[in-house]
Amino acid sequence: MEEIKVNGIVLNVTEYGEKDALISLFTVELGKITVKMKGVKSDKAKFKYACQPFCFGEWVCVKRGEFFTLTSFSLIDNFYNLTLDYNKYVICYTFLEMCEKILKPNIISEKLFVGLITALKNVVYEEIDETLVAVKFYLTVISLMGYQLTFDQCGLCNMKIKSDIYLSKNTNDFCCASCCNRNGQLVSKEEYNTLKIIAYTNYENLINVKIKGQILKNSLIILKNDFENITNTSLISFSKL
Repeated sequence: MEEIKVNGIVLNVTEYGEKDALISLFTVELGKITVKMKGVKSDKAKFKYACQPFCFGEWVCVKRGEFFTLTSFSLIDNFYNLTLDYNKYVICYTFLEMCEKILKPNIISEKLFVGLITALKNVVYEEIDETLVAVKFYLTVISLMGYQLTFDQCGLCNMKIKSDIYLSKNTNDFCCASCCNRNGQLVSKEEYNTLKIIAYTNYENLINVKIKGQILKNSLIILKNDFENITNTSLISFSKL
C-alpha cells in the first residue's frame, strides 16, 4: 500500500477497542482524516506520545479500509506549555473543537489550518492575553465559514447604526434594531468596538491591543454564541472556562 505523508494536528482522540485509539487529524494536504493508532494504549507503544490533542507533526500513513494507519511520525510541536495553564488549555481546546465541528472529510482548508497553528503559537509563545487571541481566532473561523462580520454599518440596510446594535441570529451580522427586529444578541458599543479593533488587527500586532478584561470576555462570548448559532451545535469545552 502506498504511504501518504501529511502535516497535521490532533483535534480529538477516541478509544477504539481494548488497545487502539482513533484520532481526528486535521491535515494541510487532505483536510480532516481519521487515523487508527494500533496498540497505542500499551505503556510501550511506539507512538503513544503522538496520541494527544495538540500534537502537531509530520505523519506518514497508509489507507486501510475506512481509516488511515500510522506508520511513522515526526513531532514538530505538542504545545506542552498549555498543560501548565488551565485557562489557556481550555481556550485552545475550544479551537480544536471548532475545527472538529466545521471540517468535513475531503474538504481542504489551508487558511483554517494556518489560522489554528498561528493562534496556538500566539497563546503558547507570545505575551498576549489568550482571550484576545481567542477572539481573533473565532473571528477568523466565522469569516472562513462565510459569515464575515460587517462593521461601520448595518449588514442589511447598509446605514450607520446609531442606536442599539444587534448580532442577528438570521443573518449572523451586525444589524440595527429595526432590521433584525431585536432577534439576536444585543452588543454594547464597547464590545462592538472591541470586535472591530481585533478584526482589523493582524496576529503580529495583537500584543499592542489593550482592552479591559470583562469587555474582552463578553466579546468572546458573543462570538461563541454566534458560532453555535451558525453551526447549530454547542461548544462543550467552552463551559469549562
